[in-house]
Amino acid sequence: MHYFALAFRRTFINITVAFLFVAAHVHAQSSAPKGGESTHGALKGLDAGVEAIVLQTDGKILIGGDFTTVRGATRNYLARLNADGSVDRGFDPGAGANGTVTSLALQSDGKVLVGGLFSAINGIERKAVARLNADGSVDQSFNPGSGPDQPFRVFRLALQKDGKVLICGDSTEVNGVPRNRVARLNPNGSLDVSFDPGTGADKRVHALSIQPDGKVLVGGWFTTFNGTAQKYLARLNINGSIDPSFHPQLNFTVADLALTQDGKILIGGAFKNVQSATRRGVARLMADGSLDAGFDPGKAVIGQVKSLAVQIDGKVLIGGVFTSINGMPRNRVARLHADGTLDSTFDPGPGANIGFNALAVQRDGKMMVGGAFAFQNTSYGYLGRLNADGSVDESFDAGVNGPTK
Repeated sequence: MHYFALAFRRTFINITVAFLFVAAHVHAQSSAPKGGESTHGALKGLDAGVEAIVLQTDGKILIGGDFTTVRGATRNYLARLNADGSVDRGFDPGAGANGTVTSLALQSDGKVLVGGLFSAINGIERKAVARLNADGSVDQSFNPGSGPDQPFRVFRLALQKDGKVLICGDSTEVNGVPRNRVARLNPNGSLDVSFDPGTGADKRVHALSIQPDGKVLVGGWFTTFNGTAQKYLARLNINGSIDPSFHPQLNFTVADLALTQDGKILIGGAFKNVQSATRRGVARLMADGSLDAGFDPGKAVIGQVKSLAVQIDGKVLIGGVFTSINGMPRNRVARLHADGTLDSTFDPGPGANIGFNALAVQRDGKMMVGGAFAFQNTSYGYLGRLNADGSVDESFDAGVNGPTK
C-alpha cells in the first residue's frame, strides 16, 4: 500500500503541474532529464526532487525529498550537505527512509525531526515521523509507537519551545488514538493527549505554523474543523480546540504559512480571493484572520504558491508553480516587498520550469531553493542556491556527477 500510495502521489502531482502549465500557456519539457546533469549553481548528483530544506547555524544544509543518491553516495530520501553543496559524510542515516521525506525540523541539540511518507528509517519502524541524532542515526529515545495510521503521511511538522512536536497530514489516528489530520507529540514521541482537536479536519492539513503565544495555525484542503465550518485555514488554541476569534475567509486551498516579525500571517496556496478582495496565491492576514490591506500584490500569481520565506528586512520570497506576478514574468520564484509589490531588484531571469517546493533564506541573504526544476536554461538540478539579486550562485557546486536511477 505504501509504495502504491507514493506512486499515486507522484502521478497526481505530475498531472496537476501539467494542467497548470497548460492553463498558463507555458511550454514545459516533454520528459525529465536524468539526475546529476545540472550545472550553474544547481546541485549535481541528486537523482530526484527536494521537498524540504533546513539550514543549520554552521552553514550545513539538511534536505529531504524523493532522491536516493547525492553525488554517488546512497542517501535515501534525506541527507546533509556542506555549505558548498558537497555531501556531509558525518551525517549518515544508513539505509535512510523507505519513502519520501516532506518535512524537517532542527532541534537546538542538533537532533533532526523527520516527517514524510515512510514506514521505516534505517530498517527501524518509524511510521511517518522520526527523530535522528546529529550523526544521522535513529534516535530510539523518540518512539511514536504505531504512529500515524495509513496512509503514513506527515506533510509538515513543527517544534515547540518545550520540545513537543506538532504534525499534520492525512492520517486519522496516531498510535491508535483518533486524531484527524493534526496531532501533537511529546518530546519522547508519544501522543500528547492534552492536545485534543476533537474530530479535527475533514480533509488534509498540509501546512502548520506555531505562533509565539503557542497557538497553532493550520492550512490545507479542509472545509470543516471539529464540526465547525472553517475553510482551508484555522487557528487552534494550545489545547487543540479551535480559536473562534480567528475568522479568515478563503475560497480555496492553503499550501504554506509563514509569520512576520510583527505577528501577521502570510499564506500561500491556490486561492484567488480572501474575504471580498482579490488575492491570487499569496496574501497577508492580521492576527484575527482579517485581510491585511497593506499587503497588496495586485494581480499576483498566475498559478500556485507552494512555499514562503520571510527575510529579516520583511521582504517575502515565494516559490511554486506560476509564471508571472502582477503581469511581470517571474517563473516559479519571486520576491515581494513588505507591501506585497514585486521586488524588481530580485530578477531570476528566465527563472525555472516545473516548480519549487521549498525555500530557505541564509544569513548572508542568499537563498536555497528545492524542487524539480531546470533553472535558467540548465538541466534539472532539484536543489540550487540563488544570490540576493536572484542570480544563480555558481559557488554552490557538488562536484562530480553521481550515478542516476
